[in-house]
Amino acid sequence: IVPASASVHPTDFVQFRVVASLNNGTSAPFDEDLHWSSSDDEVVRVRADGQAMARRTGHAYIKVAWGGRDENGRAAVVNAEAMVIVPTIKAIAIEPAEPELWLDQEFRLKAIGIYSDQSRREVARVEWRSANRDIAGADPSGLAIGRALGKTSISAALKDNPSIVGTTTLRVKQPPLQD
Repeated sequence: IVPASASVHPTDFVQFRVVASLNNGTSAPFDEDLHWSSSDDEVVRVRADGQAMARRTGHAYIKVAWGGRDENGRAAVVNAEAMVIVPTIKAIAIEPAEPELWLDQEFRLKAIGIYSDQSRREVARVEWRSANRDIAGADPSGLAIGRALGKTSISAALKDNPSIVGTTTLRVKQPPLQD
C-alpha cells in the first residue's frame, strides 16, 4: 500500500493505492477487485476506491485484500495494511499575536491549532472570549471590534477540550487625525 503510513487531520483525505511488484523486478499500480477496510471507522473511514478520511483523533490501520488468480491460474490472496495517525491539538495560538485595532475597527482573529505532529492549521471549533467586552469583544467567528480605548485579553478555547486555550492581548487605539 502506498503510502505505508500517513498523518491526516480530521476531515482531510489521503488516497491509498496498491502497487504490485512484478516478477520482472518492476512495479505497477494495481486496482482490480480490491477490498478496502479500516480497523476503526470512527477514526478513519475508507471508501471502495482507497480514499480515506480522518474523522477524529486516534490511529487506525487501513487494510486492503485481493482475492484472485495469479499468472498460472492458481488462487491467490494478498493482504496489506498501512497506518493512519490523526494528530491531536496540543495548544492554540491566536494570530496575529498582540493585535492592535483602531476604535470602532473590526478585524478577524484566527485560532491556530498546534498539533501533536508539530503541524499548525486554523481551527474553527473554538469559543472566543474577552476579559473586558467594553474595550473589545470577539464574535463566534473571531471577528473582533474595538469599542473603547485600552487593552484586553482575548482568548480562544477549544470547544471539544476547553482546557486548551490560546490567549493574546488586544489593544484598541485612537485612529489618527484626518486632515
